[in-house]
Amino acid sequence: MWQQQREALVAFINARFDDDEYDANQMPTDIDIYAAMQPVAVQGRGMEMVLRRISSRERLLRDVESKRRILAEVVEQIDDMDSRIEGEWGSGHKTTGESDLLLMLLALPYSEHPEYDAEAWKPEQRN
Repeated sequence: MWQQQREALVAFINARFDDDEYDANQMPTDIDIYAAMQPVAVQGRGMEMVLRRISSRERLLRDVESKRRILAEVVEQIDDMDSRIEGEWGSGHKTTGESDLLLMLLALPYSEHPEYDAEAWKPEQRN
């Protein structure tokens, strides 16, 4: 992935994490989420499933924090490993190939956002 596209993708992901964190912080903290669960009927694959909305502020904040750590720590580690492999064995692959995929996967849940660049950021389906 070109460096400029990669930087734009990382900025997009960070902005969506900021949005998620803001939304989570707007949730009330004094609700018993188990008492507030509501069944929601969903049609899928010829059967009806019942899902429950279980969203707690703390769980959403943990979700954002874990994704931020993936972005900050795991992407860097993958890039480092790719660089070492390229340096030692000359694989001929881009040194950010696998972390580019991880970045695209982190952005995928936000693909309906108007700033999502599907042409550049949508990951290819692997078999």
